[in-house]
Amino acid sequence: MIDFFYRLRIPIGCNKFGAIINKVLEICLNLYYPIYHRSATILNGLNDNKRDEKIIVSLTSYPKRFNNLHLCISTLLRQSLKPDKVILWLYSGECSLEQLPQELKELCKVGLEIKFCKENIKPHKKYYYSAKEFPGAVIITVDDDIFYPTWLVERLYAAHCKDKRNIICTVSRKIHFNREGVAAPYIEWDKLKINSDEISHLRVAIGCGGVLYPANCMDPEYFNIDKLTQLALETDDLWVKFAELRSNRQVHVIEQNKFYPIPVFSSQKSALKFSNLGDDRNDINFSKLATEYPICMHTLMSKL
Repeated sequence: MIDFFYRLRIPIGCNKFGAIINKVLEICLNLYYPIYHRSATILNGLNDNKRDEKIIVSLTSYPKRFNNLHLCISTLLRQSLKPDKVILWLYSGECSLEQLPQELKELCKVGLEIKFCKENIKPHKKYYYSAKEFPGAVIITVDDDIFYPTWLVERLYAAHCKDKRNIICTVSRKIHFNREGVAAPYIEWDKLKINSDEISHLRVAIGCGGVLYPANCMDPEYFNIDKLTQLALETDDLWVKFAELRSNRQVHVIEQNKFYPIPVFSSQKSALKFSNLGDDRNDINFSKLATEYPICMHTLMSKL
């Protein structure tokens, strides 16, 4: 059902009429999907078969988004290629299992696993703890405010099977440098949401479109919570990017991707992207990371 709405989407960068069509599609899906979720039963959202690699879908959230979180997770439990686990990581200082909405807890019966952590490392929770607990698994991170199409896991994993080393994504930005070799402001980095195949050190995978990480792909420095907190607590995409550079892994934006995320409206009111862009937090944290890890900047500059 969701795939139908995605097939009707107009490519990003379209004219005003196309933008209106996209907005109407978003409104229609936000009105219709809650009805579909209640009426179309999920029998089992997880894989029952043996395979060489375990696939774990991992995400995080916080109380302001709990009321509609089940809508996003419902789409993750309706995938054409079923993951082995779908894990929701929550900070124990913000909530307990008893405080969660019943609609969310009901999804535990069909595959959702809710885990609590003691550190509030904000958006990093969606990857950090799953990577530590399941180092040998392929991990796909997603955001908690998107209606995901049924093909997301299947297409990400298909690309991974052809490129086992690099990070696979559907949505990205490309780091730009000015003539003096200084990184341009984040808001000027090229968006790439509908594209041909590209593999590049200059690409930054953006979480809203789903990102696949190969097993054991992060170096020990990635798990340094003190550094993470000091340098990039609220900019997980950038923290991960520098970890990828230290491990000499590129970002692979999948071929013939037409994924233009459809948001869960009520969840967007508290979206982290607004504060990161509005407060120039991405630029501040990128500068901190560049100073802390100069070898990563050498890698980026060599690709210009």
